[in-house]
Amino acid sequence: MRPMKAYLWILACLLMGQHSALQGQTETTKDTSSASQEAAPEPQASKEKLSDVVTDDTALSQGEDQSKPGFAYQVKLAHSVGAKTDTDPLTTLDAIVRYKFNDVLSWRVVQRFSKLYRVDPEEDEIQLADTSVYVTRSVVSKEEGPAQTGISVSAEATLPVSKFSREQKVTTVAGATVSATREFGLVSATLAPFFRYHVNQYKTLDKDDAGVSLVRYRVGVTLSASVKLPYDLSLDGTNQWVERHYEDPPYGSHPPEHDYLFDIGLGYAMDPQTSFGIGYSQGDRAEQLGVVNVNLYDVETTSYYISASRKF
Repeated sequence: MRPMKAYLWILACLLMGQHSALQGQTETTKDTSSASQEAAPEPQASKEKLSDVVTDDTALSQGEDQSKPGFAYQVKLAHSVGAKTDTDPLTTLDAIVRYKFNDVLSWRVVQRFSKLYRVDPEEDEIQLADTSVYVTRSVVSKEEGPAQTGISVSAEATLPVSKFSREQKVTTVAGATVSATREFGLVSATLAPFFRYHVNQYKTLDKDDAGVSLVRYRVGVTLSASVKLPYDLSLDGTNQWVERHYEDPPYGSHPPEHDYLFDIGLGYAMDPQTSFGIGYSQGDRAEQLGVVNVNLYDVETTSYYISASRKF
């Protein structure tokens, strides 16, 4: 039998790593009365994103930035629909401003706008996410790094402009990411562990969500890979695992909870500034009904999307 090439191992791990690893775990119990900040069934699900995947094509998860110093701008439009017909569709617009000082240091600002198509009386049709500010520094280039691996670090903080952060007095979410990128022929793979700390004025949600603990910090890791295909196509995938720790409630404690995300898409670069994509995304809380349950597809939580991106 011929040995499997390196890029095939990367794709296999990307698609099946978390799924196969968690299938063998023993069942765990959880407090069914506790709520999650980012899992779909919980009160905050419509107000906060599940994924920590960075929304900028020049971000760490995409490897080294080859663009020229100075200002650059990008807009990304995406529309998603659920695998289940009664799942609400969603359209998002990401506006990105970036400034590159040199080949080592850059910063960028990302603002997301979301358009809801089924709006509750207390919700807004157009929703603003918190503004994210990133500062990225290249530690070592892939030519100089160990095993031709490029390493970068990024610090970030959010501005509390979203309705959720303003109502719940979330001052900011500060974090750091370390990214290691290596190329295997036509395959580029990135491993990026990260940490996010939530600066909260209160420990629990107010108003109708009284008693539900706010997230204090998150730790996680993102594995992403991109395979170059003929005709300016690419196969892109992301696998993410996040562990959330909560503020201690007035009585007792809130155990940590976990989220997972799979995202696989086919991209097309019409030119260096314009690209399109189509794919599917599956993300949810890992603990379901007292057991750890990770699915590649779930009719209740899987979504399909199309996207377009333009750089200026």
